[in-house]
Amino acid sequence: MHGSHNGQFLSLRGVKIESGMSGSPILNADGAAIGLISTSSEDDDMGNMHPEHHGTSPTMAVDANSDGTARGMTFKEFTDEQWAALRAVRDDWPEGVDWSEFRRKLDGQGRMYWSQHEGRKQFGLPPKMRKRLEGLLRQSRKLQGDLSSLPRHVLYGAPDFGFNAVEEWLQNWLFIYKSLEGPDAFGFSGRSDYYRDMLCKWLVVEWGDTLGGELSFARDQYEVPYGPLIDFLSITLTAILGKAPGPSGLAKIIDQYR
Repeated sequence: MHGSHNGQFLSLRGVKIESGMSGSPILNADGAAIGLISTSSEDDDMGNMHPEHHGTSPTMAVDANSDGTARGMTFKEFTDEQWAALRAVRDDWPEGVDWSEFRRKLDGQGRMYWSQHEGRKQFGLPPKMRKRLEGLLRQSRKLQGDLSSLPRHVLYGAPDFGFNAVEEWLQNWLFIYKSLEGPDAFGFSGRSDYYRDMLCKWLVVEWGDTLGGELSFARDQYEVPYGPLIDFLSITLTAILGKAPGPSGLAKIIDQYR
């Protein structure tokens, strides 16, 4: 297995794309993240989730529950109560909105958020995996050295232990995780959550493009932001994430895309 850069894609001979790689950045020749590996089979639900990616990324499945949702996922779909609350944030929705389709896409975005996090967890956090692989590489080299120091008569007729193949295998996976370490740190350092940011962007874009809303809010006498879009984001993010930022935090999200 050899890692090589071809054009804008990272080409790896002998590397099998497996369950658990979801959410990992796809890097171009300069080491910049150009997209993400996705686990979702609901391609029509993706919307503009990964606007920075051009082309088709591999589609895989993470470990799943019996109902098909990713293991560890805490969101499956909007309840009727949550959906009613969302529909109530405005009384002037434009005509022609396909609410069934929008609900299907919204449910898909919520499931994909948790599927991506579960996939990232299964794939292994790059800093931890790098350290594990480096440790295994040291152990392999030590064992190789210890075996080679045995007396000649003991080594006579010994099988091929395959250390070269093992080291090459470890080096290639080490290359992958080192390549992912920078983008991963950028997207998930501290309280950052790249998947949450992309979910918020999708919601704001859909509010304007599909639901015909304005990217605006008002402030009350205490300068607290309010308005239909604030309520829309609060309801959707609470349903999917379990909690949502307060009005001021939601206003900052809106300001990013105005």
